[in-house]
Amino acid sequence: MTPFALIGAIGGAILGTLVWGGIAYFTGWEHSLVAILVGFLVGIGAHVLDGEGVLCGFVCAILCVGAIFCGKYMAVIMYMDDEIAGFMEMGLTEEFYQEQIVHAEAYAQVDQSNRTAIFQFMVDNGYSYASTASEVTEDELNEFWEYDMPRLNQMAAEKPSFEECKNSINAQFDAEIGNNLNIAELITDSLDLIDLLFITFGTLTAFRVGSGMTEEHE
Repeated sequence: MTPFALIGAIGGAILGTLVWGGIAYFTGWEHSLVAILVGFLVGIGAHVLDGEGVLCGFVCAILCVGAIFCGKYMAVIMYMDDEIAGFMEMGLTEEFYQEQIVHAEAYAQVDQSNRTAIFQFMVDNGYSYASTASEVTEDELNEFWEYDMPRLNQMAAEKPSFEECKNSINAQFDAEIGNNLNIAELITDSLDLIDLLFITFGTLTAFRVGSGMTEEHE
């Protein structure tokens, strides 16, 4: 396999990744049939630059599998980005922002060394399901201390604009997703028998076209 053939195969794999990810993004679906197109792109990329032989076919097959999984990775990332953006658009409204500013200013007046005062603030402002301060649970308090209290203290100190608040929450949300999201697991969970079948067809297509076997049978 010549270096030029390898470059052509890699180029076809990159193009195949973009095709898979693009189709998934614009249609909202991952079409397993595209695996055959990806295999053809990898194989023809090598073939047009004089790639042939079994070794070339195997390299193309490996690149085809890599391109398909990279395409699925792109699809998952783009889907997650859209979901996060939609969640943020629905959840972080101007009204919610103004409410948080009011809560931050109110919490700044609370004696934070007084648990009863904190409990009453939580009840009054919807940070607990309890109807009285004495009914606030330790789990609710711990959640408030971990997630809500730092945000309220920061907003009270910095008084961010709506856009600054939105960007800050976006960054925190992205970090939380990044720490807890297993992309590889999402990709493998999305595979079914049809996917595996067409990935096999795509790999065989890459091997046949890249090795020149299609010409041998003409």
